[in-house]
Amino acid sequence: MHRFWWLIVVAALAGGLVAGPVQAQVEVLDDGPSHVDFGVGVFNLGRDHGDPTSGMGRLEFRLGEKFFRIGPMAGVMANGRGGVYGYGGLYADIAIDRLILTPTAAIGGYSRGSSKDLGGGFQFRLGAELAYRFDNDIRLGVGFAHISNAGIHDRNPGENELMVTLAIPVRWP
Repeated sequence: MHRFWWLIVVAALAGGLVAGPVQAQVEVLDDGPSHVDFGVGVFNLGRDHGDPTSGMGRLEFRLGEKFFRIGPMAGVMANGRGGVYGYGGLYADIAIDRLILTPTAAIGGYSRGSSKDLGGGFQFRLGAELAYRFDNDIRLGVGFAHISNAGIHDRNPGENELMVTLAIPVRWP
């Protein structure tokens, strides 16, 4: 699994060398449209601990109205082995030209099903998504998230998710 991460680092460095210097404007975005964000990918990537990886899907809502450029979000994730995680938290959008980096932080409840034992129901979730923003505000990207209980339960194996994401803007009348 460690080779996988080295491959990503080498590809990113090679891409930077081929592209040459890029002057991009970086901006933390204020209010904008709300988004419904869909994600599909892999649950428990690289964190086996005796538990297999499985497919997963995620549905997330991000409110476009922000307070000091930080907005609320809520979501649900389900994996192919019956695990479900519902959560609520905060996010920000950082624009780098047409690329949008969205870091997220949330808390929520996990129901294991026949999936990985994460040590207990209460869990924290940290994630980030990097997406291309089209002219109509639709975003297509890749996301990574980590769910962990931060040691508040006796067991804390954690799990990682890697997904392809599609965020569709929702505009209220």
